[in-house]
Amino acid sequence: MRLHVTIAGKEHVVELRAEDGSGRAVAVVDGREVRLEALGPGGPPASWGNAEVAATDGAARVTVVALPGGAAGAGNPRSRLRLACGRHVVAAEVQSERDRLRSVAKPAARRAERLVVASTLPGVIRRVLCRQGAEVEEGQALLTLEAMKMENEVRAELKGRVRALLVREGQVVNAGDLLVEIEARAP
Repeated sequence: MRLHVTIAGKEHVVELRAEDGSGRAVAVVDGREVRLEALGPGGPPASWGNAEVAATDGAARVTVVALPGGAAGAGNPRSRLRLACGRHVVAAEVQSERDRLRSVAKPAARRAERLVVASTLPGVIRRVLCRQGAEVEEGQALLTLEAMKMENEVRAELKGRVRALLVREGQVVNAGDLLVEIEARAP
């Protein structure tokens, strides 16, 4: 799982990897490997009361306590946490790779004359619901993407004409792969 963590205006890329069933895991933070051990309750940040994690980077061992600071919700794909390390408490924003791709794509849709829709997660294209040259409305389903045994509709984020259909049914796509190009039409 890849997360983007922003602390004091600086973004860090954190990739979490399970190591074994003993509660230990490995995080790769900005390319450096850090061993983790849960000392308190686990689960996603939204369920944490206070979660303590011991992080070992070489010989140094640091205990971090994650305190809820406002969970992500509709329209806010970022989780907010306060991280306590010794006497220092810092605010952190955590965003998943999928939510990051979504937040980057949406502002572009509102101002663009042309929009290229990208996949927000890996999967298989199950149904293509539009064709090249077709007029589409904002919110109209363009295709269905199956990921993790669930079907997800990819919708047009602006009103316009399908300029290019870049995938076909049965095609495997990765997060970030281009799916459809839409040329904007005046509202």
